[in-house]
Amino acid sequence: MTTSPNPYRDFRFPAEVIQHAVWLYHCFSFSLRDIETILAARGVVVSYESIREWGLRFGRLFANTLKRRRRACCMEAAGGFAVRVGVGRLLLVEL
Repeated sequence: MTTSPNPYRDFRFPAEVIQHAVWLYHCFSFSLRDIETILAARGVVVSYESIREWGLRFGRLFANTLKRRRRACCMEAAGGFAVRVGVGRLLLVEL
């Protein structure tokens, strides 16, 4: 019986902190030092070098998750996209 290995195992910080730092880096294009400052304001002391390593190690995993979510919530429509806003609601966005 084998279980899937936890990719966040053996790190000093919990998975939520690592995921938040990678999310900030990839979604908002913050610099590594900006993310270091944002996390420090929340009480997490982490170096920009650690954030860089997390981005290199977990960035592809994060990007694949975002692509999967984007495909599930967006459908191509005539003249734009139909985006799911809530449960059962669709909003047509013109391009």
